[in-house]
Amino acid sequence: MDIDDLWIGDRLIIKSSGKEGTYEGTNKGKVRVKVGPKILLVRPTNVMLAPEKPVEDPDLGLGEPVTHKEPKKPLPGKTIKKEIDLHLEKLPPFENTRWQTALEYQIDACKRFLEEAINAKVPALLIVHGKGKGILKKEILHLLDDYKEVYLKLEVNQGGAIEVWMQY
Repeated sequence: MDIDDLWIGDRLIIKSSGKEGTYEGTNKGKVRVKVGPKILLVRPTNVMLAPEKPVEDPDLGLGEPVTHKEPKKPLPGKTIKKEIDLHLEKLPPFENTRWQTALEYQIDACKRFLEEAINAKVPALLIVHGKGKGILKKEILHLLDDYKEVYLKLEVNQGGAIEVWMQY
């Protein structure tokens, strides 16, 4: 992100934590992000513009007013993951009873991860697929095309993972 394009008050998301705040300028090459009462110094590569929220429209002849939906909250005690490693040794034990192949098992695990993240409105995700022959990577990229919430897909970790930015 080019910090020269930001304006004071722009809404930003800190990618590593998912926290949302406002742009307050720079300090020694780092972005100052106000989150609540605190000012955090963040590397420019660790921030992204927050998607614009629709504004509630009292009847101006434009149809039904747009309202904000509260995201579904995770169950108490349950934390929402922002990263999944699809290597078989990192997933729960694979039992060949429900899925015909390990690939189907990995894709199903990724689908469940995406659905949970979307329900919790997680702004940025990391999907580790490994380098290998690229078969799983192609399947995951194809899967991501099915989700309207996916805003941007970036290849990271020398091609072994996909960083996914979401827009709600």
